[in-house]
Amino acid sequence: MTKQGKARKKNKGPTPPKKISQAGRHETLFGFHSVFEALQAKKRKIHTVYLSDKRTGQRLDSIASLAQKNRIPIKECTPEQLSSMTDSKMHQGVAALADNLPVHSGMEIFDMLEQNPRPCFFLVLESIEDPHNLGALIRSGVCAGVCGNYTKKACGLWGLMPTEPIPCTMQI
Repeated sequence: MTKQGKARKKNKGPTPPKKISQAGRHETLFGFHSVFEALQAKKRKIHTVYLSDKRTGQRLDSIASLAQKNRIPIKECTPEQLSSMTDSKMHQGVAALADNLPVHSGMEIFDMLEQNPRPCFFLVLESIEDPHNLGALIRSGVCAGVCGNYTKKACGLWGLMPTEPIPCTMQI
């Protein structure tokens, strides 16, 4: 058994809440990439990481290891509990309760661009239903030099670039 495997089995803890509150200062991140990127970026406080007691593997072990390294509590729960907490069956066996990231107004993003010496462009996203697709678009955008994005959905990768949440692209 690896170190990560030992770290993963450690803290069963109490049963997680049926629904993680998104009101106010907290949001629920779910899916491997969203949780992993948020843990790596360290741009917001992660309160708890929830891992499925039915899934194992190197990817979830890497999340457990990162959480343990950053002294973030890890709780195991059933896939059904994760689905209930996240309102999705596409949680990939992992969720996290995290503080919201700061959002920027369009003018703040443009002010940041004026200070940037390289040419930039924006990613404008609307009607993205799958959080995994949203994450893939934002990660690809970062690699391509995107300086900011406008989107109406939240995801763990918001910390990679300035973001303005918008209800629809007609507002831009």
